[in-house]
Amino acid sequence: MSRSSLTGCLDEPPTDLAPVVRVEVEFFGVPRLKAGVPRIQVDLPTVDPAQTVSNLQCLLDRLADMLPNLVGAVLIRDQPDQPATLHPAYRVSRGTDEFLDNPHASLTPNCQLLLLSTDLGG
Repeated sequence: MSRSSLTGCLDEPPTDLAPVVRVEVEFFGVPRLKAGVPRIQVDLPTVDPAQTVSNLQCLLDRLADMLPNLVGAVLIRDQPDQPATLHPAYRVSRGTDEFLDNPHASLTPNCQLLLLSTDLGG
């Protein structure tokens, strides 16, 4: 079973023809060390062609593909064709007071997210 059938995300990065949701992820602590960059813009596939919206699962999968050093420490992915999950010691925050735990949590264009350790802000 492909990752797309498990998560609703495309197996391939978005193309110029497909609608995308661009989000910005800022890394703190270990995620920043593993990523090697303080922040990154990520183009995500839309999960519903009728709306410009993606989800957390698409973001985690794309981060695992783009920044493989996150896998094993910050992200968990047993096989490349399986969905990535967040290690329990890390959280994704939208804004200053909303932590995203549901892989189907909606992400909209220009969303700004933080990937941090639970002991920093969780």
